[in-house]
Amino acid sequence: MAEKIEDIGSASVVLKNIHGTIQAEVEDYDPTFTEDWVTDTWDPAITDALDITTTKGLIKAHKDATKERNFDMDSLLPISKDLEYKLKLCIKAGTITDSLGSFGLANFRKNIREKNFDGFHSAYIVTIGKVNDNHTALIAKGFTADKITSITTMHDKAQTKQNLNLSLVEQINNLSESNQDIITIVMDLNTMVMDVIKAYANSINDKELEKRVSWSAIMKHVRQTPVKKPRDRKLKVNGSIVFRTNMDDKNLLQMTLLTDVKVIVYRTKLKTTVLTDGLELPYNELWEGKKEDLPGVGEYIKITNLNTLRKAVVRCFELDVQVS
Repeated sequence: MAEKIEDIGSASVVLKNIHGTIQAEVEDYDPTFTEDWVTDTWDPAITDALDITTTKGLIKAHKDATKERNFDMDSLLPISKDLEYKLKLCIKAGTITDSLGSFGLANFRKNIREKNFDGFHSAYIVTIGKVNDNHTALIAKGFTADKITSITTMHDKAQTKQNLNLSLVEQINNLSESNQDIITIVMDLNTMVMDVIKAYANSINDKELEKRVSWSAIMKHVRQTPVKKPRDRKLKVNGSIVFRTNMDDKNLLQMTLLTDVKVIVYRTKLKTTVLTDGLELPYNELWEGKKEDLPGVGEYIKITNLNTLRKAVVRCFELDVQVS
């Protein structure tokens, strides 16, 4: 199985391309796999897999909302300490006859520290109820109306984030279930196709064809792994650097110009050659291509800053494309 759910559609296309080269032979070997079967059954399943929506964005939104919710809850810890001190003053002065424990501050803080929103919400109801009942005495001791209001304000902000979280969790679960149904359908069909091609390959003793339709071989056409992390390459005023030498033809090059100056990329036969014409990188936009897409000839890939006043920074990244 592929490592990433979004790879399944692309892998299915690779398998379909293999099948397409021997479709007549496969249909002759097993009449189940007709052109109509491909068009009416397999193609729609592949399309669904290609259109699949991942949960990454929702999961990140959930993490962000949780972090903000926790921040809102944590902001109530200092004010709860101030509240406790002012309660003690009121109890000592006799202006509040309730016990300190009846305000539930220990439980209030405990749930904040444990990031237990349901417990925090329940404790808040107890605490704010007692505070409102005794607000006159508290205000007299310096626990102002604004401070009392801020407890509710921060609770409500945390509640809003919690409601968002619950909605996001529901969306993630629903999307995950939907995606799983899509993947199950297309992979069942993919397995049928792989099995018939393997059986056909065995019948004609074609070992290479049999290897090509293993899932690991198919995924090698899909996966792209970084050779190294993106690097921000700095270019002096009117300066040049050699980015790569003898870059593999199949690999992809990604470049993003981070400064608003004129920078070009090109190929040369000699390391020392500096040109004034080449592929001009767009400012703050990703350019992606292979070595063959760059102007010039030779194994040296060079980057030149044509600006005579400002330095340049280019973010460079090479993707190692695996081909079986």
